[in-house]
Amino acid sequence: MVEPYFKFDEDKGEVTELEGRWIVGYADACEDNGDNSFSRAILIVSGNTFNYQIETYYDSLCSEVVSIKPKESWRASFIIGNAVTTSSGLIAKEIDFISNKDAGNVWYYNIFRVDDGKLYFGKEASSSEEKRPINLEPNPHYVVKRGV
Repeated sequence: MVEPYFKFDEDKGEVTELEGRWIVGYADACEDNGDNSFSRAILIVSGNTFNYQIETYYDSLCSEVVSIKPKESWRASFIIGNAVTTSSGLIAKEIDFISNKDAGNVWYYNIFRVDDGKLYFGKEASSSEEKRPINLEPNPHYVVKRGV
């Protein structure tokens, strides 16, 4: 197994329903990079640490890992807030991300829902708590893959 690009410090925070390794779950999740390699997005949640990265593969099924050093990545801490009712009537939860970007703290406000092993986020995260999304994005959603 290839080791993750980011090494987590001690897990901080309690285990939540987001704990685990999530892979992009929509049909064309494995993108052709045009150089005989393919990639897909991965979310890794440990404690209250959220890490988004791109894994690169040899094959179009994204089964043979070349590298996990991301083409792009994003790491943040998060806080799960209150339950909210989306515009479609589904129950979701508030999630606030804090990212230390260029030595300044940046906050992002969103919602999420875990349903049948799939993770859905709000349509667009906001930098303003007042403009937190109220609609869930149907795609892309992420599928949890534990123990990998």
